[in-house]
Amino acid sequence: MPVKKGTKGKIVYFSPAEWAEVERRSKALHMRTGSYIRLISVQGEIKKYDNAALNKVSVEISKIGTNINQIVHLANSVHSVNAKDFQKLKAWMDVLKEKSEEWFKPLLYNLDYLDRYEDEKNADSR
Repeated sequence: MPVKKGTKGKIVYFSPAEWAEVERRSKALHMRTGSYIRLISVQGEIKKYDNAALNKVSVEISKIGTNINQIVHLANSVHSVNAKDFQKLKAWMDVLKEKSEEWFKPLLYNLDYLDRYEDEKNADSR
């Protein structure tokens, strides 16, 4: 494999047990071992998130959105909106927005980092 100008290389030795662990971890993340070693060396840690939990949150948010749409549809059909109920609904939407940003911000940061890493890696290989 040709070495790109300006890149640095380092030979690193692993015991058989260490190498088995590196391979196990890189396979768990569906990464090549070299990519895993480079990323873990630069970032310090790689977090893997349980997509099932994320999917559950997404489904719950979707259900809330459906309920809100039904309320709005009903309010439009009877041409009457109770101001108190509207304020309650708005307060719940504000809480939902705040909490979802709180939940997703760390995940989105890590996904963005991995996306940028993959983009840089793909750009370098061209």
